[in-house]
Amino acid sequence: MLAIKIILIALCAVILLISLILSLDIKVVFEFDTNGRLTLLAKLLFYKLYDIKQKKEPSSFGRYLKRIFGIEALTDAEEIKKDTQESGISDTVSRLIAVLSLLAGQISWLLKRVRIKKLHILAICGGSDAADAAMDYGLVCAAVYPFVGYLETNAKFKEKAGDIRVGCDFENDAHFEAEITVKIKLFHVLRAIFRSALDSAESILDNADPKNNNGGIQQ
Repeated sequence: MLAIKIILIALCAVILLISLILSLDIKVVFEFDTNGRLTLLAKLLFYKLYDIKQKKEPSSFGRYLKRIFGIEALTDAEEIKKDTQESGISDTVSRLIAVLSLLAGQISWLLKRVRIKKLHILAICGGSDAADAAMDYGLVCAAVYPFVGYLETNAKFKEKAGDIRVGCDFENDAHFEAEITVKIKLFHVLRAIFRSALDSAESILDNADPKNNNGGIQQ
């Protein structure tokens, strides 16, 4: 009887430990500005799963995150950062929002489980030419606000997480910065990995099925 109690206690402890691990948050931080700053970091507690600044290859789990959650799309921000000095602010904002929108579309099935802890966007359309600044302002608004509205509709926002400011400054240069911090439970990530692996296995089996091959009896 005592042995059974010990086994049950140990089993409950294991289940509790697994539950605690699965309830941990994966934190993803993305930062960008027209001064050249670019951060893309995914971590679990203090362990970095992916860091765009690292020269070495990410861990296997980090590569899964890149593939499943479309983080590859955000690496395009590297090219935008390089070109930002040559392009106008409206072009920079539009290209970056397009990349973020692509990422949101890739994980639309998971977006309801993502918790947005911070969404800061500051776009100042500036320069000495008021007409150009005003045109940039319209283009920036057309890119930023629909994207923010999509996130507000499809993701969970922490209270006061959003800080969106778009304006004009005819006395100074244009400036743009974006900071996004999101969290998602490890459980949902592992479920996504399992789902991806299952889909891959089904695809392999379908390709191996003779009934699905174009070969067969030649007439």
